[in-house]
Amino acid sequence: MRRHIVTCLLVFLAFGAGTAETFAAQEPEVKTVAPASSFLVLPIVYRTPETGWAAGVGGLVALRRSDAPREAHPSSILFAAVATERRQHSVSITPEFYLGGGASVLYGYFEYSKFPADFYGIGGNTPDGARENFTPRHISIEANWVWRIKAVAGLFAGIRYVGDFFRFDPFDPGGQLAREVVPGAGAGRTSGLGAMVRFDSRDSVFAPSSGSYHQLSAELNNSVLGSSFDYLKVKADLRSFFPLFGPSVLAVQGIMEAAVGTAPLLMLPKLGGDSMMRGYYKGRYRDNVLTAVQAEFRFPVWWRFGGVVFAAAGGVADSLGRINPAEFKLAWGWGLRFKISSGEGINLRMDIGYGKQGSGVYFTANEAF
Repeated sequence: MRRHIVTCLLVFLAFGAGTAETFAAQEPEVKTVAPASSFLVLPIVYRTPETGWAAGVGGLVALRRSDAPREAHPSSILFAAVATERRQHSVSITPEFYLGGGASVLYGYFEYSKFPADFYGIGGNTPDGARENFTPRHISIEANWVWRIKAVAGLFAGIRYVGDFFRFDPFDPGGQLAREVVPGAGAGRTSGLGAMVRFDSRDSVFAPSSGSYHQLSAELNNSVLGSSFDYLKVKADLRSFFPLFGPSVLAVQGIMEAAVGTAPLLMLPKLGGDSMMRGYYKGRYRDNVLTAVQAEFRFPVWWRFGGVVFAAAGGVADSLGRINPAEFKLAWGWGLRFKISSGEGINLRMDIGYGKQGSGVYFTANEAF
């Protein structure tokens, strides 16, 4: 199994410990006033067989008005830029803005990448020997704007747009992708409009210890909107956080993602990655429907250091009726946290996840969910 061999553990300890106060300017704690804005920058270094050595920079900006109440969620911008010795690169920005004192939320995602990926086929039982490597050039855009529903505290509803533009570099002429067995194995675009409902009662955006975050979304991709493919994408993301003894927290999450119609390869639901099913390469298994659940126990260790242990189970299928929990893949692991901002609870995160075929090491900012 191809996986990132991340070399940032020493950076996690030395860089984070040495710069915590530099990037997280704090004001004296006042019960009715929120912490000051925070700015975090950290290096990214890793090596994979597909990329060789890769390096870049990532960071997080948390923005607060000086007169904002402590319970108000801060706006934020997460960013990353990576380049590799094999001339691959990726740039991403993830903004989230709370407007009008939290009356509405504008958030989304932008990424441009030329990066390698592995394809093993479609379905939950594809063999390791079926692996093909391909490199898509991909622009991904997502924008959501939701408004507070005053009748229910924490409830928002609104609209969303999702667009993707992609083409693949040349790949194995004898493989499934070259034979065009899979829709979207070449070039194309998607463009979809939809709706979203979001419920948020978390006590913190970055490190919640109580409350819930539930999001339901759907968008229709159609030729009328400029899409090369006609399909409906639906996703449910349900998260809850439970305080335990002391500052320890139990976090649980369940997701269901489905593509109905003819979705291109890159837009099919994918199992794995640095958030859900850590330990599996993202896209090792992909199909029309994905369901997965995970639980994470978060606990303090010493000073600003914390620890986590987690476990997850999930699977993919060609339809919702074909999802079989008895065939779910299992993942588990542990991780370290370093609190870079004591005011907002922003953490540096290093996780080691284990799956059926191998393991993965993940180094980033913020919690997995």
